[in-house]
Amino acid sequence: MTRRIVGTRTKLGFCAPFEGGEQVASLRGVLDVQPADQIVTVGAGTPVEELQERLAETGQCLPLPDRRSWGNLLAALPGTVGGMIAMNLPHALSAQCGGPREWLLQAEVEFHGEPAKSGAKVVKNVAGYDVHKVFVGSRGLLGPILSVTLKTVPIASVPVPVAEQVAADSFGPVWIMRTLRTEFEECLRRAQGLLAFDRASCTLWCRERPEPPRCGWIVGPQGFLWHDVANSKLERRLKAVFDPKDEWR
Repeated sequence: MTRRIVGTRTKLGFCAPFEGGEQVASLRGVLDVQPADQIVTVGAGTPVEELQERLAETGQCLPLPDRRSWGNLLAALPGTVGGMIAMNLPHALSAQCGGPREWLLQAEVEFHGEPAKSGAKVVKNVAGYDVHKVFVGSRGLLGPILSVTLKTVPIASVPVPVAEQVAADSFGPVWIMRTLRTEFEECLRRAQGLLAFDRASCTLWCRERPEPPRCGWIVGPQGFLWHDVANSKLERRLKAVFDPKDEWR
């Protein structure tokens, strides 16, 4: 039976209904911190806030906005490290500092019950394929992420977010849209139930489903996913090979 990997279940609202079982991410805790090299290895079941507290002891952090100031919506919190990688949701520092895809250096995952590693504990690596990057945005349907090695940054170097929060932080259903810079202002004007927006990354967070932009993407409740290349020949072929049962949405 197919199982979906879960951590604290804080992001299941963005996942499609699933009839299989669940497998809880069990590996938890910071496994190795190397402040001088600005890398950390951590179990995927570790809460992000717990990791941030441990890194703060060494003067390092993941470049995420402070939840106390920016709330869950713009900080992409709460949740586990594995959930952060599997969902790859934007945050208020995405434009300045990137996200999980840029931070992920190495991952230990499970294939057919056997552990496998991809990547290396170095910032510059040209050996092999970046197979571990496939798990970024996989929504827990490709298999368990056991542990990851991530790039960190000095706390003092984290910039102040320029995003703007319009309404109070929300734990309910949220629609997230990213557009081209040329379309952003028009999409911002049309947005209904606007919660927050970030001009730097051209991202909007809304209570109501926004109208699709000419170029961009939207993610939302119940696994909703739209983007402007959904009908491309390459994507149809990739989906037929890697997701023939339409489980990865």
